[in-house]
Amino acid sequence: MAKSKKIILWSLLAIIVIVIIVAVLNRGKEKEEYITEIVQKNDIFRTISVTGEVTPEKQADLAFETGGKIRSIEVEVGDEVEKGQVVATIGDGIVRSQLWGARIALDIQQKNLDLSRRKWDDLKPEERAAKKLAVDQARAGVQTARE
Repeated sequence: MAKSKKIILWSLLAIIVIVIIVAVLNRGKEKEEYITEIVQKNDIFRTISVTGEVTPEKQADLAFETGGKIRSIEVEVGDEVEKGQVVATIGDGIVRSQLWGARIALDIQQKNLDLSRRKWDDLKPEERAAKKLAVDQARAGVQTARE
């Protein structure tokens, strides 16, 4: 009987050592927690934060012939446009001002020429030609502003 008591004692001791080893090894591990939710129909939203550049498939260059303030915009954001379609109109205040300035410059050059004609014979041919060209240049400025 002494022999069977020894076997039982050693077996119990071995089981206790195994239990202690298992307990020590499992002590560092955290229990996994699960989040549960009752199933129901909903929308799923996900926010993605990235950096980069959005480039369109087709690109249009809106280059205006003259500068100025936009008077009206003829399309809405997202509208499809075709080649030649009016997208916006520009106010003509600046162009009118330029035309007015060109007309004044023409008047000044014309009066300068008229005053010079009083002493036309005293002027050299180059001076006469320069006075006429100044009037022609001012006329061209008016025509350019009118266009």
